[in-house]
Amino acid sequence: MYQLPARAWNDIAELGATVSEWGQIMALPQEEMDKALSKKAREIRRKGLSGLALVAYMKIAPLLAERKAIAEAKLALKMSEMEAAIPEVLTPAEAIELMEMETNGLSETERRRAARLLNAIQ
Repeated sequence: MYQLPARAWNDIAELGATVSEWGQIMALPQEEMDKALSKKAREIRRKGLSGLALVAYMKIAPLLAERKAIAEAKLALKMSEMEAAIPEVLTPAEAIELMEMETNGLSETERRRAARLLNAIQ
């Protein structure tokens, strides 16, 4: 979630109907957001992702989890210029593709673990 400043995530959380733990994190002030993201990264690391795969997951998973809230906020705030930073992610398969681009490729094990985690978000 470090692709945007906390204030932008706060706006998304305020304007969109967030539905997940990621949405709760989006609503936090920067310092609390940083702590929550560190805690979330430790949790995901325990579930088997590490290194670049973990970094990519932390960037892409919130986009999948809060896709509706992000779309609502983009419309309300006319955030089309943010599309590169927060692209629309509609499915776990799309999230995996973005993770592949972020990491220059995932191992088969990383792909399976990421898919399991992303499918749980759906």
